[in-house]
Amino acid sequence: MSDGKDKYDIEDNDIRFISRRPTKFINFVEDSETPKSDRNIYLRKNRSSKNNVSENRMSSVGSFDEEFQEETQIDALSPNYCSKTNSKCVYLIFTVILVLVIGLILFFVFHNNKKEVANDQEFPIEITEDTERNEITGLTAFSTINEVAVGDHELIIITPENAIPALAIGEEVLGDSSIVLIAQAADIREDNGEILGSYVLNGEMKSRGQSKAGFCSIIGDEVTIGVDLSTPKLEQAIESGGFFFRQFPLIVANQPIDNSLRYISYRKALVQLDGKISVVLSKDKMTLNQFARLLSEMGVREAIYLIGSTSYGFAIDKNGKKIEFGERVDSPSPNVNYIYWRSKN
Repeated sequence: MSDGKDKYDIEDNDIRFISRRPTKFINFVEDSETPKSDRNIYLRKNRSSKNNVSENRMSSVGSFDEEFQEETQIDALSPNYCSKTNSKCVYLIFTVILVLVIGLILFFVFHNNKKEVANDQEFPIEITEDTERNEITGLTAFSTINEVAVGDHELIIITPENAIPALAIGEEVLGDSSIVLIAQAADIREDNGEILGSYVLNGEMKSRGQSKAGFCSIIGDEVTIGVDLSTPKLEQAIESGGFFFRQFPLIVANQPIDNSLRYISYRKALVQLDGKISVVLSKDKMTLNQFARLLSEMGVREAIYLIGSTSYGFAIDKNGKKIEFGERVDSPSPNVNYIYWRSKN
């Protein structure tokens, strides 16, 4: 060099030693003359001696932008730096993992408890005394009510005895004191409030449609449940002054029918069981497919769906007690409709 200095010499006004706190890292080229115990250095570009420090000397420590006028800190990690921080890193990682595990445990415990509480809510059923019927001794028309356990679920089977079946539209039928069993039958369309699917009332066609393959026909005292999009029972109901409606099929020849509706709810069905027609209620929420499998395990021969959830209905047992299920709504649709059985007297 022209000034007689070695290219690796660094003047006192070019560098000074500071603490080991790291802030910014750049490549460091070790100076053989620098003590190894002092490998954290602070390099400041001296504006006054800018022209006296050669480019080679600057590149031996690092690279700098010529416009960089602020102080820059260089931190060359000491050999034991990682060993000193490893325990802290391990502790931090362990703490984070522990917090995540505890959070997941609390989430699943809360979620399962919430689910169990929801499943424990049974279908609303209320038993009241029917004073008018209690005055009548030896009722000839009534409903038998039985609870059965199928696996982990409980179902209620209501079977009308010595009663005449029929359909009705509107809430007025609920005041008929001769009724021993009643439940909502066909669905109501959300777009126009009309009955969904074909519906015949006393031989009069109230609605047309084949949206659902399941059907129920009432001709005289005979109730027929089946699955057929072009059943002759529809025409027979019209010709004989009978009744007809459509719903989802659940069971055909004791075999459950797969259904695309996957949400859970309280379920009801009109079934053929042991040679009789009954209404079956689920006491807990389930999908239609789960409900159909339970009905099949019970030995149900044929079954179609009835409006589920908390739709209202009631039954009268042989002692005159009124068993109400579901909940009545304040402003029902004018086309709310029912299947019911009444005494012959």
